[in-house]
Amino acid sequence: RFAALFATLYGAGINVIDALRTSAGATANLALRAGLHEAVTRIEQGQPISAAFEATSVFPPLVTRMLHLGEHTGALDEALGKVASLYRRDVAEGIARLQAAAEPALTVVMGGLLLWIASAVLGPIYDLNTNVGLAGCGDGTGTSSTRCAEVWQPWQAQHLQAGDTDGD
Repeated sequence: RFAALFATLYGAGINVIDALRTSAGATANLALRAGLHEAVTRIEQGQPISAAFEATSVFPPLVTRMLHLGEHTGALDEALGKVASLYRRDVAEGIARLQAAAEPALTVVMGGLLLWIASAVLGPIYDLNTNVGLAGCGDGTGTSSTRCAEVWQPWQAQHLQAGDTDGD
């Protein structure tokens, strides 16, 4: 953002010092802002723009080389515009890579969430269906259902042996 703003301001005819100060004010990165203030101080003392930026050790070599090239060709705004477009492209590619890496993880998380919801819905239905086998069996006598006898008799024998007379 800094390079694009500085290129626009310089291309519009604003002097380097004012363009750098304005760009520093619009920069959210505190280290970059401090580096810009230091570069402004060095430029005011008479250093070339590229040397002032290089002396701060905050800016990548690409930026200082493009500033040097722009100073010598007289096309500082074009050089900074190219730096800005390069960094915009790098950011867009980085976001695309991050998104591509996050998609499989999100798919797994959504699958797990769907599995949890399905088990929360189907679990009670399965329990209800299993317990329905005892419904209608009464006390285990007087029914002609073979299934009731198969379910009731082992249950009754197990609980009566344990001294459980109320069926709990």
